[in-house]
Amino acid sequence: MGTFFANPALLLGGLTIAAPIVLFLLTRFRYRTIEWAALKFLERALKKQQRRLRVENLLLLIIRCLVLLLLALALARPRSAARVETKDDVRRNVVLALDTSWSMSYQLGSEEEETAFARARRAAKDIVAGLEAGDRVMVVAFDEAPRALHARPRQLDDAARAELLQDLDDAPELARGERSTDLDELFLELPRLLDRFDLLPDGSPPPEGTPPLKKTVFLLTDAQRRGFLDPSGAPLNPATARAAKDLERLGASLVLVDCGAEEARNVTVTRLASAEPVVGQDLPCHVEVAIRNYGAVDIDDLSVEYFVDGAGDPQKVVSLSVPAGEERAPEALRYVFEEPGPHRVEVVVKSDGLVLDNRRTLVLDVRPSVRILLVDGEPSRVRWESETDFLFEVLALSEATTRDGHGLLRPEVTAEHQLQDRRLADYDVVVLANVGAPSEAAVAALEAYVREGGVVVCTLGPMTDAAAWNALLWRDGAGPLPAELLGARGGTTAQAQADRDAPAWAIALTGPEHPTAALFAPPDMLSHLKRPTVFGYWGMGPAAPGVTVPLRLVARSKDDALGGATPSGEDALGAPPLLLERAWGRGRLGVWTTTIDSAWENSVAFDGFYLPFWRQYVLDLTQRARPAVNLPVGGRYERLLRQEEYAAKVEVEAPDGVRESVQLERVDGTDTYRLTFPPDRGGGERPPAGADEPAGPTAPGAPPGGEPASIPDPAGVERSGLYAITREGGPGGRVEAEYFAVVLDPAEGDLARFTAEELQGALSVPVRPVRHELARESIANDGGAVSSREYWREVMAALIALLALESVLAAWFGRRRQ
Repeated sequence: MGTFFANPALLLGGLTIAAPIVLFLLTRFRYRTIEWAALKFLERALKKQQRRLRVENLLLLIIRCLVLLLLALALARPRSAARVETKDDVRRNVVLALDTSWSMSYQLGSEEEETAFARARRAAKDIVAGLEAGDRVMVVAFDEAPRALHARPRQLDDAARAELLQDLDDAPELARGERSTDLDELFLELPRLLDRFDLLPDGSPPPEGTPPLKKTVFLLTDAQRRGFLDPSGAPLNPATARAAKDLERLGASLVLVDCGAEEARNVTVTRLASAEPVVGQDLPCHVEVAIRNYGAVDIDDLSVEYFVDGAGDPQKVVSLSVPAGEERAPEALRYVFEEPGPHRVEVVVKSDGLVLDNRRTLVLDVRPSVRILLVDGEPSRVRWESETDFLFEVLALSEATTRDGHGLLRPEVTAEHQLQDRRLADYDVVVLANVGAPSEAAVAALEAYVREGGVVVCTLGPMTDAAAWNALLWRDGAGPLPAELLGARGGTTAQAQADRDAPAWAIALTGPEHPTAALFAPPDMLSHLKRPTVFGYWGMGPAAPGVTVPLRLVARSKDDALGGATPSGEDALGAPPLLLERAWGRGRLGVWTTTIDSAWENSVAFDGFYLPFWRQYVLDLTQRARPAVNLPVGGRYERLLRQEEYAAKVEVEAPDGVRESVQLERVDGTDTYRLTFPPDRGGGERPPAGADEPAGPTAPGAPPGGEPASIPDPAGVERSGLYAITREGGPGGRVEAEYFAVVLDPAEGDLARFTAEELQGALSVPVRPVRHELARESIANDGGAVSSREYWREVMAALIALLALESVLAAWFGRRRQ
């Protein structure tokens, strides 16, 4: 029925013709016969007119019934699905772009399987079923990246149609995934896919000057706005509009098949992390949650449950009210972990139409301590005269202590000449404080330590031997040092106190993206960053590739020494660096270009900067140097195992219980093994163990608090949830399960949609909207550019004509009866 009517349900309105018929019958039988002598004189005249009256009444009844029938027919919008051949080649060329992002799992009705994705897949199958033999089809799945099901368009026959319909049901490439939406990537890829329709049968391009074939791109999606448009309504990628013009050039028209919910309501757990950068054993931690209401209706009494280490009962339950369009944070979970190692925390909220983002898992790397080795290059027996005196006291501070009476941070001081005798693997961070010239043996030990995941921070000062450092640690860019040391700049604090005109510099943020630098991005903390003054520092040459510079030095006058405005962001990009960082192997190396005592700068006098910066920086570095255990969908888990951690059998258990064996990969030239999941099946070369490994999908560093650190990888983990790793058959026997969590992109929970008009305005090309249930009927006669013809206008014209006729006849019959 839907093939011949746009609104077939409105045909039920035709039943209203019963109304005039019932009225006619009621008026016919509502009187009773009474014998009256005078009536006999009228019977002869009435019999002559009775037949004419019946014909007139019946004619009016038929016209009035036809009026009601035509009205119902017009509202049902009759149409023709006949195909008109307008040219010799009447093959239709169709691209079905199917959205497989996780927002498409939104449940539309009471049935669990009725989702936006099921609706889109059904519409795609309807289109395929409506095509004819000889038509050509290409199916493309897209989320963060488009994926064509076949390299070339498929020409339909009965067998190809059956295969394509089956693929739409069970092809892995077309399964609904858990990655986010990126429509820009689809539009950038579409011109290349559409070109394939115009290729000759042998795969060669058509002769020059041949006009492109007409094509239709059906965009089957929930029309999620945040995956395509910015707040102003423009595409997130400016190149998308240019790619859309290529669609027109290639003869393509765009059809939007909106499969989303009309008024979607969704609550998303947007953040789950610990307030502490590093969680310590026997020390209280606070697990914080943020929940956003993406719907248009306020939510009251939302139940939020915290679960710890897989317990069946929640550790804590709180109630929360979240206004429409806003984000709220319920009361944090305060918890003390008594055992070191990986622990799991899960938060669950009330289920709604999009169940995937109603829970989120966090893996916490609970540490018994963070050991820091401070190598003092300027030791002294006088209090506060040694290079590391201030830093030691700051790191040794602790608000809470463990069972042994110590805090989480445990600094130790050693002299420069004793460095080579220390086992660096026992320490999480090594600080070389104003060290003059490290020995070759010490440098070799430091490089091996960083390569295997350690962290080294070098602070410079008057004792630093630039020639030795450049020869041993820079090596023309081949060493771990981020940049070449050029020479000392400025003077000392004592000289600045004696000379008001001595040069001075303030600290400026290059960008707030760095975890530690971000601590001073808020206005109330930025004032603490402005207060310290640097009087001397080491100039650095051009930085090596991959080096980050979160803090720089900008010139200041003595008049603004206590908080005047200092440049930041782009204004500070050309200023000399204060803090540089470089990834080296699996670890990191940082350089602080001035002293950490009061010799060249006065930050030690400002506890609003010195204390929070160095504590946060050490914790941040030690956490980022460890394997990331909280990854985004598309991330990849990776860690290095020492010889004593080797295992013959390694298995990873996915959230659905499926186990997969993983083969450890030995790192060339070392006694370490690399564990990667998902396994690298591409056979690509990895960088040598001592070289820089760029931050990316396999980077092991994680920012504080457990937030995902990796960039999505096409070959990364595809499903969210908790993953367990077990190792057996090694020197240590069976190792207790280790965990990592994979979390969704919370922004994908925003289900606000764009319209066909907005899509057309953003792309500057025509876009035709089609209801998902009418996708089959929307196939154009010559490629999808024109919809089938509707006849409601003709029906309305006939209805108006009948109404006029009924009025004329009723008036005429009335006058005659008078």
